Amino acid sequence: MAESRRLLIATLAGLVIFSLIPHSNAETVEPTEIEIHLNALEDYYLSGDEITFSPNLYNPSDTIQIDNNPSCDYTFDVYDINNLNIYSSSDNCRNQVQSLQLHSGEQLNLMAHTWNFLDNSGLEIASGTYQVTITHSILEISDTTAFNYFAASTIPNDLELRYNLVDISSDSSRAYLLQTFIHNPSEEKADLLNLDCNIVLENSLYRHVFSNCLRGFEFLQPFENLNSGNIVIDDQWLELSDTFSIYLAGQIDNKRIIELNSATASSHEESDRSKINLANIGYRTSEIGANPRLSITAEYEPNSNEEIEDCQINLFVVSDLGEITLTESIDFCIIAEQSKQEVNSNSDLEIYNWDLTKDDGCLVDFGRYTIIVEGKDYHSTEYFQNLPNDSAMCIRNNPNINLVNEIADGSLYTTLTIDSESTIRVVAECMFAIDVAIMSDADYNFNTEYCDFNSGNFLTLSSDGLKLQKRIQLPDLADSETILVTSKISFEQTSAYSDTIYINSGQVGINPNLIYTVNGVWSSIDLDSQQCWMISAPNSAYILQENRLESIWSPKQDWYGEYSVTEQQADDGVCSQFGLPVVTVNNVYMEASPFEDIEPVTTSNQDDSESISIAEVGVIGVASSSILLGLLIFVSNTESLRIPVTSAGLWMLALVGKTHETSDGRFQRGRLIGYLTANPGCHFRALMAALKMSNGQITHHLRLLETQELIWRINDGRFVRYYPLNNSLYPGMNPDDLPVPPLSPDPRSLQGKILTILDDEHQLGEFPTQAELAKKLEKSQQLISHHLRTLQKYGLVEKRKMGIKNRYKLTKEALFLLETDIEYLKVRD
Repeated sequence: MAESRRLLIATLAGLVIFSLIPHSNAETVEPTEIEIHLNALEDYYLSGDEITFSPNLYNPSDTIQIDNNPSCDYTFDVYDINNLNIYSSSDNCRNQVQSLQLHSGEQLNLMAHTWNFLDNSGLEIASGTYQVTITHSILEISDTTAFNYFAASTIPNDLELRYNLVDISSDSSRAYLLQTFIHNPSEEKADLLNLDCNIVLENSLYRHVFSNCLRGFEFLQPFENLNSGNIVIDDQWLELSDTFSIYLAGQIDNKRIIELNSATASSHEESDRSKINLANIGYRTSEIGANPRLSITAEYEPNSNEEIEDCQINLFVVSDLGEITLTESIDFCIIAEQSKQEVNSNSDLEIYNWDLTKDDGCLVDFGRYTIIVEGKDYHSTEYFQNLPNDSAMCIRNNPNINLVNEIADGSLYTTLTIDSESTIRVVAECMFAIDVAIMSDADYNFNTEYCDFNSGNFLTLSSDGLKLQKRIQLPDLADSETILVTSKISFEQTSAYSDTIYINSGQVGINPNLIYTVNGVWSSIDLDSQQCWMISAPNSAYILQENRLESIWSPKQDWYGEYSVTEQQADDGVCSQFGLPVVTVNNVYMEASPFEDIEPVTTSNQDDSESISIAEVGVIGVASSSILLGLLIFVSNTESLRIPVTSAGLWMLALVGKTHETSDGRFQRGRLIGYLTANPGCHFRALMAALKMSNGQITHHLRLLETQELIWRINDGRFVRYYPLNNSLYPGMNPDDLPVPPLSPDPRSLQGKILTILDDEHQLGEFPTQAELAKKLEKSQQLISHHLRTLQKYGLVEKRKMGIKNRYKLTKEALFLLETDIEYLKVRD
């Protein structure tokens, strides 16, 4: 009886327990039907950010009961682009189980986990694209998504972040092109291999990352600039703030503030007119004859619900130096019509053909360019112009190059120093090559190159310039005679330099052909506030090297002497401008004062073998005359040389001593003072022509007036300009504030012909380019460019940008000159 009672109680208890299980009115489903969903992630994350995972479980079927690990609802694993696991959270889970019931259609939020982008070793992960997979702790279900990560920049601290801000605003919108650069300001090459570099630009509304800002370059040479990325900052960015910050990822404490103040902000008119909606722009390259051409294309995305009211699009091309190379306004509707396309249909149209040739016939400068097209929005792309100018007249910058070869410790040390006030473009990977040939009993040849430069980048030099040095180990020089060093330097143009080093018994010596004996009389000449010494004989003349004037021995005016000298072939000092051989004095054989009596040389007892024939004198006379004639032509074309040389010539010819003060001299100097008072700034040749004085005469009077402090002068290129000395005109004034007399060129001169052609074209409403003027006058573009700049300086011609070309027109002053000048009117008649 007791057993039956216990069995009944057990049965009733089992029924009660079973009735509590909530599956009596629902079918059992397989746990694999449950879905796990990861929350939406950001497109990218920066160093210092955290990522939060907050997935959920979803039951798409009937109510079900599942097992779950309460210590971690799920685990997450992060994989790199090579599918290598770099982080796993599985170690954070304890071995626990609990039951969960999910009703049909129920979504259950799981616990949130954060991750700080450190790998399994506790190190920050590198920049890149990653995949994260979350997996349920019990069920075999998972979800996967990808994200981008930008790590802290690891470039060296001595590299600088720089930028250019270029205003590309139009009448209807305000916009700027921001160009970013990594600059190496040091004198050492920077190794960039395997470094992270990400630049962040942000304001209160937006954030943009210039990823991989080293662009795959492995080195950065001294003073080199690497263009890291460009972006158009348009009205959307400027909606709430004119202030931005830019910094390297992970270095937010070192961010730089960009503020668009009144100096950079441009006024614009708001426009509600519906504009052309462009999607992308591109380009195609081709050749027309021998000239390259860039065809710029734009993809049009029409909106069928929007009527186009404004067909104008604006085109900008900006160099990586921050210079706007091209601006154009284009009617897209006309282009679409000419291309037989409808503006309401998808189309990829050629909107502009850019001939990569400037008005002077030269190629557009080598380098990187950003092409920007403004329609409804701004779109941009980059173009690399990799064809260097191959004509000397087209070279934008000619740096100063100093090359020194030295031998020490059995090696050749070649030091290249480059100095330039403007940027230097890198056009070749190997910019410096050296070839060494040793001429001895056994000939040797060596060559080396200085490479690792990045073509397309540019250098911004310090005040000390760029110094590169190469060392070449040499063999035993004991038996060597000469070493020929040939260097090739490639910047915007390639230059070659040769140097011969003479070896005597293993030591550096001097070319014996450059050591000789000279004799003559010393003369002092002042040139650009520099004292130059010349020793001259009837058939020869030499200039003493400037830095030797501080030695114990020094020359004396009018003294005669005989000396052993060494010719200095590489001298580039002020005094070398005379074009005469520059020498240093090794030994003094004899010297005599002009006041000492020198015993005359008798010829009665001379041997016939020591006499000089008339024919020999004639040959020497012709040779020396040719040399002096060449020197005179050079000097006569440069007023800053012509005047001191004329003064020296007057002294040598004893004209200065013979020119006594006369009433005529005072009269001529009075004419000079009066003319300069009426025409301050008149240059030397113009004074000669206006006052009809000879070269020697005007030089003499100008020198006296300067000595009396009645006039003063200033160098202006090849010209020397003179001014009366008074309270309003005095030395030390800003050259830009000095008056320049109006130019009235000879109508038969080239400048006069240019004015006449511009006048003729002006009456027809035409404005010729420099190339068109060169063609009409049958002259080189370089010569026409020189005279156009002169005419612009004197206010007779002005340059206007019309389309993509520069065109020239007369100013009002020039028109008045041509209408009133008698000489021009005679030529017209």
